[in-house]
Order: sequence, then structure tokens, then C-alpha cells
Amino acid sequence: MLLDADLEGLRESDISELISPIWDDHASMTISLRKDTPLIWRLFGIDYTSGERVFKRSLIDQETLSQL
Repeated sequence: MLLDADLEGLRESDISELISPIWDDHASMTISLRKDTPLIWRLFGIDYTSGERVFKRSLIDQETLSQL
């Protein structure tokens, strides 16, 4: 799980919704959409992706893990 350091308004339910698809084996990775994009961007169907991400360990190879 990766989380931004400057989170505001993040609720426990937001984290649960982010983790659930991974935990239930419905996805390999999730990325939070905070839906706080300025209106003009949303009118064009654009939303910011945030730094909140959850992914399966298997997506990172062993070499990458050894460098962490």
C-alpha cells in the first residue's frame, strides 16, 4: 500500500474500498480517485489519480524488492 503524506479528509472507508478488490482477488492493483478535481476538468471526464495505491506483491519482481 502506498499513501500520500499530505492526505486530507481520508476516511477509514476510503482505505477499505481501496484494499477490498485486492483482498478479494478481484484486482491486482487499485488506484484511488479522490473526485476532488476542479469542475472544468471533470466536465471533460478527467479526474486526478492520487498517490493512494494498493497492489499485489507479485507485481514487483524480487530484484526490485531487494532494493527497497
